[in-house]
Amino acid sequence: MKNKAKDTAFRTWIDRLIDRIGFRRGVRLLFGSILLFGVAGAIADIRPGTWLRYFDLDREYTVPALFSGCLLLAAAWESFTAASSKRLGGWAFALAAVFFEMGFDELLMIHERIEQATGVDWQILYLPVMGFAGIAWLLVFIQLRDRQQRRLWIAGAIAWTTSQLFEAAEWGWGAESKIALPGYLYLVHVEELLEMSGSSFFLLTLLLLNGGPPMSRK
Repeated sequence: MKNKAKDTAFRTWIDRLIDRIGFRRGVRLLFGSILLFGVAGAIADIRPGTWLRYFDLDREYTVPALFSGCLLLAAAWESFTAASSKRLGGWAFALAAVFFEMGFDELLMIHERIEQATGVDWQILYLPVMGFAGIAWLLVFIQLRDRQQRRLWIAGAIAWTTSQLFEAAEWGWGAESKIALPGYLYLVHVEELLEMSGSSFFLLTLLLLNGGPPMSRK
């Protein structure tokens, strides 16, 4: 009971914070932050070795990587909340697990470590995970009734899919190239910004959904 009360209190605090910020302001804040990370990342490439290295989009354990991971963890929480409150069906729990894994993967470089250990491109190794995530995404999409939520959900999928195509292009489309292809720096910047944008679209969809009534059960 205490845990439930704490969860309710936390949820109420989050709802009040969102109401205070406002949805449109939240959108501007999210994508304004992403734009600033893009600018800081570009300057970090021009001036390597300075404190701006902590904003380098091609490095791990940086401010943009932390931001990106936290976006995914927030989406995991909102997906779990949507399933718990019956606003979405059980597949939202599966999607929460996917977002959770993606968030910690971003923060802890899990897929990079797996690729180094196996010598196989991580995108190939993660194909089953991607397939499972795609099914969960589709089954959640079917349950969305609001047009704005559907558009944001689709935008998230497009941004994330495009980002992964950019990553594949950076290293020779799974050819296990050890040398980055020409234009790598441009591609990696777009890739990282698309990932953050996709996660933001997912998070915004779920925030909108959790602000509405639960699904009716007949």
